[in-house]
Amino acid sequence: MANDLFALAGGKVLVIGVGAAGCRIAGAGALDDAVDEPPRRVAWCAAHSNAAELLATGLDQKLQFDIAAGPFAARSAARSVAARDAQVARVCAGRSVALLAAAWGDEAVGTIVPPLARALRRRLCVCILASRPQSSGTSRWELDEAGAEQLASAADLAVCLQSLGPPAAALDVAVAARRAADEQKLLAATRALARVFSAGADGGFTPEALRGGLSGAGVLRACLGAASGPHAAARAAEAAVAQLDGKCREPGGLSGAAAAVLAGHELSVGETQDVLSRLRACQARCEPLVGSAADSSLSDDAVCLLLLRPAGSPNIVPLETARAP
Repeated sequence: MANDLFALAGGKVLVIGVGAAGCRIAGAGALDDAVDEPPRRVAWCAAHSNAAELLATGLDQKLQFDIAAGPFAARSAARSVAARDAQVARVCAGRSVALLAAAWGDEAVGTIVPPLARALRRRLCVCILASRPQSSGTSRWELDEAGAEQLASAADLAVCLQSLGPPAAALDVAVAARRAADEQKLLAATRALARVFSAGADGGFTPEALRGGLSGAGVLRACLGAASGPHAAARAAEAAVAQLDGKCREPGGLSGAAAAVLAGHELSVGETQDVLSRLRACQARCEPLVGSAADSSLSDDAVCLLLLRPAGSPNIVPLETARAP
């Protein structure tokens, strides 16, 4: 029998860490949730082509896919996902939302994530959260805009979280430290969004509500803010807003904004309004959407994942992903 510490317990939200970074994030997330008061609201799983890295997660539920090297990697990954459809179905059992977390420079983003997201989407609502370097690198897995749109079309929601720097290109101490910091940032963003989804009507929001509040096509942008001490939630939101740049800072530069806030306690009405007032600095065309959840391990800390729909994103759904009524 699998150790209950790493078993696929939890509620309706399933988090799948994909690829090397995703496996580390999923393992760390499961460890963090192990000290949380039951019932745990988030279930953790890992998906990868590397058996050793999957085993290192300590997770009971793992999805291993076969990927051929070379130009046909994406095709072989799609076939492998299809061949393991029954296992994917078992992982989905009892869940209503799947959140896929991956690092943009990882081969998993371009190979495993799209077919896995499509397989999951036949059964539940799917959101992809991928961290992307601030500047493009030399990795052959670095996705262009067409690749980003592929992610968006494979899921109900696709979110791009800007990381701290360019992808690792050499075994350098500073690069390794930055990569670790990026993974911590992606883990914090994943936990915040998963917990807010799991909170549902109890202070959170559903993926459907988020998609309605940030209507449009393409990949959402995301910023992460953190704060500690008094008014931590509001100051975390303010820190996230401060990361906006370019046209997003201009009046009307955003067609929509939403925030997933994770704090050490449930936010009061006043605290939620305080967060909302900070978000209004985004000057989005619509009133920002705020969802929150409590995580006792944060104590006096808070994190805010700010989700943005830049203005100009067409309010259409790609024809190939449109669903029949």
